[in-house]
Amino acid sequence: MKYLWIVTLVMLGLGVALIAAGMAGTLGPIALVAGVLLVWSAIVKVIVLRIWRSTLFAPATAQEARALASDGRRLGRAG
Repeated sequence: MKYLWIVTLVMLGLGVALIAAGMAGTLGPIALVAGVLLVWSAIVKVIVLRIWRSTLFAPATAQEARALASDGRRLGRAG
């Protein structure tokens, strides 16, 4: 999971660098557009990662945990 956050920060950094280079005129308008797209995709990725972390790794309720324990079913085992 940490790898995804590192990639997001790299995307954001590259996007800001491309925007700065595009505004300065050294790389042209294509770099500006690519930088904006990278920054925008990094923002969307942060939102998706936050949602993913809050839903995927959410702790089970006590009632669900008791039901799983009593049935003997666990993730990864057929049952």
